[in-house]
Amino acid sequence: MKNTELSSEESLALIAKSIQQTKTNLNGQRFYYLFWGWAVLITSLTHYLLAVNETVVAPYLVWPIMGVVGFVSTLFYGYKYTQKTGYVETHLDRTLKHLWIVIGISLFAVIWIFMQAYQSNPLPMISLFIGIGILVSGLQMRFKPLVIGGIGFFVGAIALVYVTPLEGLLVYNACIILGYLIPGYLLKKELS
Repeated sequence: MKNTELSSEESLALIAKSIQQTKTNLNGQRFYYLFWGWAVLITSLTHYLLAVNETVVAPYLVWPIMGVVGFVSTLFYGYKYTQKTGYVETHLDRTLKHLWIVIGISLFAVIWIFMQAYQSNPLPMISLFIGIGILVSGLQMRFKPLVIGGIGFFVGAIALVYVTPLEGLLVYNACIILGYLIPGYLLKKELS
């Protein structure tokens, strides 16, 4: 491959094209924001209702069930999506994918550490990690709804320290709506 120098205008155009391709890819994949937003929102509300009504002894078990079902569903969707669309991954897409993989692994570690070592509510730390992922994604894509959603998760992480774990589920739901669902729906509108 030949090395050629690009003018500053060509470099900027190439960067803009890469960002636009990532936005287009993300628009096609807004499924992940909407899927995880709704899955977590429904799971959180289910946990809250089961706990308030004292319906079951361990209402928190809805989380690992949703996690496994969600993980398998997104893997299946990702495979089908790439087969159907011939998805082209940009450098920015790859960076964001790696960011979310690291955050996912970190979340499992945080949940394990908080539940085993501290026997305390991991939601503030979960909100912090999710906020990092959403904020970095929003900044990289230059998409303000994700930036606002990421900041909302940071504010939520602080608020979660001052409420009971049960009330925390409601605070977390507000973060999910602001950080996942609203940007997920606006992403389609952005590129329409």
